[in-house]
Amino acid sequence: MKCWNYRRGSPWIPVTLFGETIIEDWAFVDTGAGYCVLHPEFIDVLKLKPEREEGLHGFGSKEAVKTEIASLEIEVNDFRDTVEVACIDAKCYSEKLPEIIIGRNFLNKYFITLNGEEICIERKEIKEKFI
Repeated sequence: MKCWNYRRGSPWIPVTLFGETIIEDWAFVDTGAGYCVLHPEFIDVLKLKPEREEGLHGFGSKEAVKTEIASLEIEVNDFRDTVEVACIDAKCYSEKLPEIIIGRNFLNKYFITLNGEEICIERKEIKEKFI
């Protein structure tokens, strides 16, 4: 199991994003987010192609925001998977939001432990062998 200390009092993990280019950065783990979310500048750099549009709630909004959804390969500590990411339009993306958010569509495939000091990630199939 790989663990990382919290950064700025919150769960952040190192990620690699695979698109037209490869980006290595830190991502905020948001267990309340249904999708992984990317800042608009990453959409252009990675050259993501939206597959569909969906109305999403979040960021304190009362109304759904039309959001483009694209597929992206994401890797965290050798856990690599293709997931859908929400490509939020720049005019709707608050400056207060992290640039990369890892949501439940990635997290649900792993066992995640948040203990207030660190975040740990483990593959489900590995842990299930010991149960």
